[in-house]
Amino acid sequence: MDALPIGQAPEAVTVIEDGLSDFARLVAPVRRELAAHRWVLSCREEYLLVPDHARSAILAESSEHASWKYVEGRFLEAVADGLIDEWWDFFAVEEPVENLDDWIHDFWDAARSRSLAQYLTDRVSLFCAGIDGSRWDFFAADPAIVDAIYQNAIVQPGMRVRATDLDELIRYTYYGGAQSR
Repeated sequence: MDALPIGQAPEAVTVIEDGLSDFARLVAPVRRELAAHRWVLSCREEYLLVPDHARSAILAESSEHASWKYVEGRFLEAVADGLIDEWWDFFAVEEPVENLDDWIHDFWDAARSRSLAQYLTDRVSLFCAGIDGSRWDFFAADPAIVDAIYQNAIVQPGMRVRATDLDELIRYTYYGGAQSR
């Protein structure tokens, strides 16, 4: 059930009736993978129900972009159950992020130059995107991760599942449907 408080932040709130976010439900078979990585998160603070013990897993917060964080995997694992499924992107990074603001700047430069798919392919081993609590996309360098999420998703009640690719998501999200390459 979605509730839309008109004129108030957050703009939309997903009410979690069973105590689990759809994100947690979908990643259940690969949940240990979350803790195995460091992550760059783009997610509004009010969508993250952060337990006090997980705050120490925040490695950096952007000084320029309030909704971006660099975290240890245990942070994402800790917020997974209560995550409000709205609009967010989670990137499991391959290399340590020395400066989060530089990483974000490079991300947006890649988006503007229409090379975001390559940027992510080169730097990210697992990418989870949530859009408005109604669409979830998962991409991974390891096809077994995507297959495990897919096999789990097809048995979830009320879920429609289809294959997609990173370029399609980027076209949809960043380029209004136009070709990204």
